[in-house]
Amino acid sequence: MGRRVVHPNYTGDLFAGYDIGLAFLSAPVANVAPAGRFRGADERGMAATSVGFGQTGNGATGAVPGTAGTKRAGTNVIDAFGGDTTTTGTGGTLGLAGVSDRVAFVDFDNPRSAADSAMGSPAPTDLELLIAPGDSGGGAAFGDVNGAQVVVGVHSFGASVDGLTNSDYGDLAGFTRVAPFNDFIDANVPEPSAAAAVLVAAGVLAAARRRRRRPAAGWAPGR
Repeated sequence: MGRRVVHPNYTGDLFAGYDIGLAFLSAPVANVAPAGRFRGADERGMAATSVGFGQTGNGATGAVPGTAGTKRAGTNVIDAFGGDTTTTGTGGTLGLAGVSDRVAFVDFDNPRSAADSAMGSPAPTDLELLIAPGDSGGGAAFGDVNGAQVVVGVHSFGASVDGLTNSDYGDLAGFTRVAPFNDFIDANVPEPSAAAAVLVAAGVLAAARRRRRRPAAGWAPGR
């Protein structure tokens, strides 16, 4: 691993939407076609695939400590941005005030209970999942645009409305959107002939340099 670049506006406040950085590899990765980046204006409604090495578990009981380390993937639908007011599965509302629109949200829909839907359709995808501890800064959210896979967001944090952020049904996840940072990335990524770079959460880069207290669970970021 080569040098690392944290976004200059990152302060540790995940709701501010600057939890993004670049990690430069010492050599290009062979035999892997790199994904492009989403360069549109609005990802809401997009089905996205998430990949990570975090904890596993199930929607009924949540993530299981000590189970991280295996690569897993699944899907979810990007339902909202920070600042939106969403409609829940029971017809109520959930306000995302105080969160930057640089953050995109998904929720973990319960196929047996619309009450666990905080936003968007209460129907889960075929391989619905939610990120869990250990996924932050790992695999990004990938979406399909005109038949090509593009990076849409970087895993940033989990959150909940029930006060217990454990990646069970009804919990939320926030992804730092890539589109608002294309200029930052373009300004720092070298030409294709130079060393490769990958997108990661800035919080992961900061943790690599020093120990950092993680945000508390609840309707606040939790990793």
